Amino acid sequence: MKCVSIVTYVVCVILFMSFANARQYNPLVLKQKAESFLAESILDSADFYFKKALHYYRSSPASERKISFYKELGHCYADYSALLIIRNIYDMANAYNDSAMQVNRNYMANSDSTLLTKALTNLAMIYRKRDDNISSSLDIAYKVLRIRKKFLSGMHLDIGSAHNTLGNIFYQATQLDSAEYHFKKAFQYFSNNITDDHPLMSKIYNNLGLVSEDSGDFEIAMSYYLRSLKMRER
Repeated sequence: MKCVSIVTYVVCVILFMSFANARQYNPLVLKQKAESFLAESILDSADFYFKKALHYYRSSPASERKISFYKELGHCYADYSALLIIRNIYDMANAYNDSAMQVNRNYMANSDSTLLTKALTNLAMIYRKRDDNISSSLDIAYKVLRIRKKFLSGMHLDIGSAHNTLGNIFYQATQLDSAEYHFKKAFQYFSNNITDDHPLMSKIYNNLGLVSEDSGDFEIAMSYYLRSLKMRER
């Protein structure tokens, strides 16, 4: 009986190690870890896991490369591009974003509207931050909003994100009324989908604070900043 117990123990250890190794080298798991770190603005860890995920996606055998594979790969390219934009590495961000759009075009016939709008949002931010091309940035951001309203229903979070992007672009262009309008629209969508402790809520309160401060409404700005800070400390 003791011998059987030892054998059972060894088999369990081997199975556990196999499962752990499978998760360690599973690009989808690595991508999800990267996305989680990105949402929490833990950029070094997000960068590490995005690179690792992309390495294993690119190393995957042809037999595994089905539509779902290309969908995951495309989103990984787009999300890593978004991280690089945050880090002001625009040329590399543009290259990864091009890869995301190529995947959607070549393997999914542009059928993934979520991937398309994610990549277009990245492109709008690159135009805004690298090229200071407000006009082109706005054109693309409005296109993202139209696409998301067409394919998404009700108070969807991604429609709120499109408004937030427009608010950021208008804010850089010092068009404060338009920036405030889109930030408030984003707040409406966010508050209908996520709780106050979500990182997006802290960001939208901070954005509203920036607009209020630049408009001379200092007391309102302070209230927004305090709410943003309170959420970050949770």
